[in-house]
Amino acid sequence: MAKKNSEKTSVDSAALAAAADQESTPNQLCALAVQSPELARIVAANPAINASVVKLLKKQKDPKINRALAANPGTPMADLLELGERYTSEFVQNPIFDLALAADPRFIARFTENILKKILTKKRTPETILLWSISNAGKFEFASKYEVYKWVAKTIAERVSISETLASTAATNADDNLRLAIAKRADLSNKWISILSQDTNANVRAAIANQVNLAEELIIKLADDKYDQVRIAIAKQVSLSTMLARKLAGDSSQYVRTAIADRTDLSEELASKLAGDISLWVNLAIANRPDLSQALAIKLAGDREFSVRKAIANRPDLSQALAIKLAADSSSFVRLVIANRPDLSEELAIKLAGDREFSVLLALACRVDLSEAVACKLLTDLNSEVAREIGQAKRLSQKLVRYLSTHLDKNVRLSIAMRDDLPAYVIARLSIDSDEQVRKVFAPTDLSWCEVLRQDPDPTVVTNPELLIAISNIGLPWCVRDSCTGIEMLLIPPGTFQMGDPQDYNYNLRQVKLTKAFYLGRYQVTQTQWQGKMGSNPSHFKDKFDSASRPVEQVSWNDIAGFNTATGLRLPTEAEWEYACRGGTNTRVHSMPEYPNGTDLKRLIGNVAWFSDNSGKETHAVGGKFANAFGLYDMLGNVFEWCQDWSNDRYNSHFDCVINPSGPQTGSIQKGRGKPCRVLRGGDWSLSYLYCLSGSRNSAGCDNRDKCIGFRVARTP
Repeated sequence: MAKKNSEKTSVDSAALAAAADQESTPNQLCALAVQSPELARIVAANPAINASVVKLLKKQKDPKINRALAANPGTPMADLLELGERYTSEFVQNPIFDLALAADPRFIARFTENILKKILTKKRTPETILLWSISNAGKFEFASKYEVYKWVAKTIAERVSISETLASTAATNADDNLRLAIAKRADLSNKWISILSQDTNANVRAAIANQVNLAEELIIKLADDKYDQVRIAIAKQVSLSTMLARKLAGDSSQYVRTAIADRTDLSEELASKLAGDISLWVNLAIANRPDLSQALAIKLAGDREFSVRKAIANRPDLSQALAIKLAADSSSFVRLVIANRPDLSEELAIKLAGDREFSVLLALACRVDLSEAVACKLLTDLNSEVAREIGQAKRLSQKLVRYLSTHLDKNVRLSIAMRDDLPAYVIARLSIDSDEQVRKVFAPTDLSWCEVLRQDPDPTVVTNPELLIAISNIGLPWCVRDSCTGIEMLLIPPGTFQMGDPQDYNYNLRQVKLTKAFYLGRYQVTQTQWQGKMGSNPSHFKDKFDSASRPVEQVSWNDIAGFNTATGLRLPTEAEWEYACRGGTNTRVHSMPEYPNGTDLKRLIGNVAWFSDNSGKETHAVGGKFANAFGLYDMLGNVFEWCQDWSNDRYNSHFDCVINPSGPQTGSIQKGRGKPCRVLRGGDWSLSYLYCLSGSRNSAGCDNRDKCIGFRVARTP
């Protein structure tokens, strides 16, 4: 028995020696590491290890092995990073922290910027490590001492509480970031407030000046600081005395004076002193005060800066006398504010109706309370757009209707023709108008081109009561089928909507008014419908089992022009397309079941559109998703849809209300395309949801054919 024990001890000794031997091969070390935890720990400290040995050792999840690996110069950097990022509830189990506390020089040299940043910005990192890092800043190979200070400062600023030792170390450090982090703390003791108020760095002193409940003597002292940001902070102090407020109201810095002007407890005396200041910002602050006196309002209404006068004109408590004064202001921006006031008097409206600025006249013409007297005066202006707006006013006398029905501009006469309150003699006159569009309003609607499928809108499809009434009031069939192509079409009523995507800075928002109803294809044009009229199928996805009901694609704008010539149909304008797509919503995605007002949520787009996340990289049969409020399918996704309009960047910058826009006269040659482009809307199966939004736009050349581009037809009844 003794002989056997002697042999076992000999074997153990040999294994221990081999595990520590730097001449051992990685394969030998791997074989030793799996024999026992003791051997594995010795192997972990052997500089001869490589990635495969480390991988085997890490699987054992032994803190002692991990500690040995972290201290081993042979441990590959990738494995060291992984060890450093392992967090447990007990910090002592993490080898990074053990070595950090021991300030092991072998390990300090191997700290990477990423690891050090992770350690120093963790909320649970012990203060001992933060203190150690401050002391050892500058010794790290991969991070400068300024970066170390910055990371520690961030942690100090975010901690709920810190010890006096850490506060003292940071507050007396030469680094500005550390002192600033301490100065910003809400729990800062009076001792450090006093010390840091004398700091050489202006930002540190400003942070102290922002502290609440500062002692009066300290406030007085900081009010004389030579740096503006310190005095600004003092000017915002809740407990600022009247004496100091009066002193800072005469400060050389306009920003300090503005801070005083913004105070809720500002006295009438100081407000009067600051009103008329040489600084625009001070005067604006006074002009926007909710407690502004009438005397100061009168004073600022004569300010040299139009922005100040405009602020006065916008005040809800503006007196009639001041409104009259500002209605004659030299700035059209001020007069425009007065023209848009909800409490505008008849007297002022008549006065402004003689203004020379078009925007002021248009604002008056667009008012819902437009009176006949104001309208008559506005009509002395020869601008047709003003006349069109007047023609669409809710209240219009017979005299004005008669006058506008003979206007030289056909669009003005058209706006009158669309009214529901026309007397017989005006109808008789306009029914023989020189313009075909005006005459067509009164001509019997020719529906010989279609088969009526349903006269009244289906309330289970058009669930929005307002849209239901609007469609019913037109008096035309709601659902028809084009006799030439078999395409099913729905009636879209006239209306006003906000066009554009509020989150797309390249596409400005504008109010658009469509005065004429139109029919629009319920679905995208299918491969069967195209082939039935054109005799061929150009689609990329034409060999699928359901190809017949998939949208036709790889058709250019020019190809579609030939299709429309043969069928009497047309493409919708861009405004018609977006109005029909939105269906009464102003969100990024149109309505759907349980979301009648639309939504901005990406996760819901899959309910109404085929796009990159759900399409399987191909088109799908039309009508496979939920319809919008008009009953139209696939307005978003599946394939892009051509519009009639040219694409032109300048067109996008138009802010005014637009009536029946048909787009720019020419298209811009866009970067990377080489030729004028037409508008594409709706997004497609291959792109992100960001291209499948009601307001998203794209474009392509007229001869472009792509497996992502199809179309939908429209027709004017």
